[in-house]
Amino acid sequence: MRYFVKVFIFAVINIFLFAGLSHAKKVTFVKEYTYQASELDSKASCRTISLEMVKRLLLEELGTYLISETEVKDFKLTKDQVKTYSAGIVGAEIIEDKWDGKTYWLKAKVSADPKEAAKALKKIIDDKYQAKQLEETRKNAEELTKENERLRKQPEVLAKSKKRNTKAEAKRVRDYEETIKGLNAVEWFEKGYEAATAER
Repeated sequence: MRYFVKVFIFAVINIFLFAGLSHAKKVTFVKEYTYQASELDSKASCRTISLEMVKRLLLEELGTYLISETEVKDFKLTKDQVKTYSAGIVGAEIIEDKWDGKTYWLKAKVSADPKEAAKALKKIIDDKYQAKQLEETRKNAEELTKENERLRKQPEVLAKSKKRNTKAEAKRVRDYEETIKGLNAVEWFEKGYEAATAER
């Protein structure tokens, strides 16, 4: 829950930060991701996890492009920093998805005007508070993803116990749901920036 509150406040404060971005001359990247559901998953949780993972792939590709093709290369940023800050100015959009009860597949894209994205990144660099908040948000997303994966693998550990521990299993379900809520909050944060950009 703490992840949701933190990201929600940050998104509200900064929702109009990048309202000056332009739609001209956009570049678009498309990626696909397939997720095998665990016994803890629903279609909604599969979507949340899959979107987070495909978003990482898209931001990685966008970041590489920005560093090589724009003045971002002069900002002296690492690729990880560009990827992290780009999450604050562009959002991943689901193009298509499929769910068969066991496997969730999605195709998503990210689009940006390279020159305007570079300007927006410069604003973030110049505002240490904004940069720190984006770094913390991405760090939270990574921690939530790792914890989510750990919880999915936990049945292997519980299975080794001769005695069924229902309390431990109940806690696992609760903790899993918390990671999904946290990742949903991060997604909401990304969409806040995307909505602000669309209004320009």
